[in-house]
Amino acid sequence: MLVVGINPDVVTYSALINEGMVTQAEQFKQYMSRMKISFDVASFNCIIDFYCTRGNMHEAFSVYDNMHRYGCSPNVDTYRNLLRGLCKGGYLVQAKEFMACLVDIPYAIDQETFNALLLGICKDGTLDEALDLCEKMVTSNFLPDIHTYTVLLSGFCRKGKIVPAIILLQMMLEKGFVPDIVTYTCLLNGLIKEGQVKVASYLFQEIICKEGMYADCIAYNSMMNGYLKAGMIHKVDMTIRDMHHNEVYPNPASYNILMHGHIKKGHLSRSVYLYKDMVRKGIRPNNVTYRLLIHGFSKHGMTEIAIKFLDKMVLERIYPDRLTFDVLITVCSEKSRMSNALQLFNCMKRLYMSPSSKAYSAMINGLIRKNWLQQSCDVLRDMVESGLEPNHTHYIALINAKCRLGDINGAFRLKEEMAALGVVPAEVAESSIVRGLSKCGKVEEGIIVFCSIIRAGMVPTIATFTTLMHGLCKEGKIADALHLKGSMELYGLKIDVVTYNVLITGLCNNQCVSDALDLYEEMKSKQLRPNITTYTTMIGAICATGRILEGQKLLNDIEDRGFVPSYKDQILEWRMENAMRRLNIIRNCRKEITSKNEVELLHADHESMH
Repeated sequence: MLVVGINPDVVTYSALINEGMVTQAEQFKQYMSRMKISFDVASFNCIIDFYCTRGNMHEAFSVYDNMHRYGCSPNVDTYRNLLRGLCKGGYLVQAKEFMACLVDIPYAIDQETFNALLLGICKDGTLDEALDLCEKMVTSNFLPDIHTYTVLLSGFCRKGKIVPAIILLQMMLEKGFVPDIVTYTCLLNGLIKEGQVKVASYLFQEIICKEGMYADCIAYNSMMNGYLKAGMIHKVDMTIRDMHHNEVYPNPASYNILMHGHIKKGHLSRSVYLYKDMVRKGIRPNNVTYRLLIHGFSKHGMTEIAIKFLDKMVLERIYPDRLTFDVLITVCSEKSRMSNALQLFNCMKRLYMSPSSKAYSAMINGLIRKNWLQQSCDVLRDMVESGLEPNHTHYIALINAKCRLGDINGAFRLKEEMAALGVVPAEVAESSIVRGLSKCGKVEEGIIVFCSIIRAGMVPTIATFTTLMHGLCKEGKIADALHLKGSMELYGLKIDVVTYNVLITGLCNNQCVSDALDLYEEMKSKQLRPNITTYTTMIGAICATGRILEGQKLLNDIEDRGFVPSYKDQILEWRMENAMRRLNIIRNCRKEITSKNEVELLHADHESMH
């Protein structure tokens, strides 16, 4: 401008601000000061609005404070912009305080200022306060307009108060206001949120479309979202066809809603077609589009395609958000594709993002399954450094893996780290080592650590006692296992069904059936309910040792519990064998390894019992 002899002025400065060219505007501001070009209130309002729109309220109020220094007095637009910025940024308390200050300033408040505060209050959900503000608005000689009613109606719908919203709509009509598409879209969203999709559909088809009102893309999107929530994917397809017919052009959100519906139904090829259709029509896919595709293909096990969409996303300079990465990392980890998971993890770090706690957990568990213990330890420590609190299960799984692979020193280091971070109490941390050693067959070493816990005045956990008993029983040291049971009772720990099952299994495996039956009776006397494992183990041992008569009471208990049909007219040996067969079928059912014939047999039993 200067080159061609045109002197810039405050309008030039305002234009730079409006275009978001803040750096250039600041440089021009300095030029204006040197040239003694004064700022007017419109320029200041332009700057304040720029900062308020972007949520930078500190800078906005800094400019507001400087207005008097430049000989400028704020006007109603200045105050309104600041109030809107406070409400938009979630500073509702400060917005109310600011409004209270404006009451004493002449001509500082207009109808739009009241509406701006009303919008903030309605979004906060305090409807009583919103109604009070409407009354105050009237007493201040400002009558509610269509924007006021729409904001209030939206507040009612957001809180699920549909009946008051409809009454308010009726009041609007009685006062001569004609609701516009924004008003009706608010009501549509409220009805859909409350699950009244049929009513919303009637409102859309019979009132909005047939009354000659122009339904915009947002209204169509609201209706499609309602149909999607109701599982009516065919209606979503029909609605988008109606949009084309009525020359309402879909936006990325329209395609995302339709794509989401087809992905939920598993129609992945259709979702890819929609993606290509978007691109072909010049509609740029956004972050949500790619996230839906990545999530859909990942969920259905097509990780390679999901990663290709991630690559395409980055090439188009649409940077993935944390949720997109989390979905991919979790799926790759669950499918033991740890190389891909680690690549994605490193990509996140380069973009200065951290995975969620769920993604970290999936990675740690996946790395442990692959026995990549060093990498799993690195990921666990990265989780701690990122400020997330690791779950004690992460450490215990790693300790178990270290013990299994013979890295006892590494297990102890992890135990110390777990205790130092305060993830679990000291006795739980110590107990994790005992369980890790016992699970990998190093029972003697486990007992040494167990004794050190006792000497330190700590009480091992129930799980620790049970795991150690299990290890001793496997080695045939039943007396030592029963001694531990006595120690548990001495420490006041409540013995559960799992602990009893471990001891009963150990006794049965060593043909101590009478002792197992004694424990079974003791278990019942403590009001503990034996489960399928208890019954299957004992029935199997009784049949194997031929001590059928001793198991008669046990068999009666099983029949009384309804696990097997009662055949009291049959001989005891047959009843015992029949019970064992059916208990095994039930146990296999729970493990999902039952044949079709076995399932049919169970159904026949069920019908005979009823």
